[in-house]
Amino acid sequence: MLAAITVSAPAKDAHAETLYFDVINQTPFIVYAAYASPSGSGYWTRDLMTNDILLPREVGTLAFDDGLSGCRYDLKFETDGGDAWLFGVDLCTVSTVRIV
Repeated sequence: MLAAITVSAPAKDAHAETLYFDVINQTPFIVYAAYASPSGSGYWTRDLMTNDILLPREVGTLAFDDGLSGCRYDLKFETDGGDAWLFGVDLCTVSTVRIV
């Protein structure tokens, strides 16, 4: 399974703020967990899905505030068909992530 990004948002300042991004599930699988990590750190956030799921072909918005400065994050999505990963995503400029 792959994940892809779509850049469609104006750039934000690189400071501590809540980051929002849409997730489009273009797979036949259920997404049941999503995590973010400052790129390369190996430190993963709590589950960003907050006890929710994303059904196949569904769109959801995720938000998180890690209190850190910076924009680049690694993203992990757990599905019932396996995990999807994205590395080095600039969440200050990316507003949509597609799981394909």
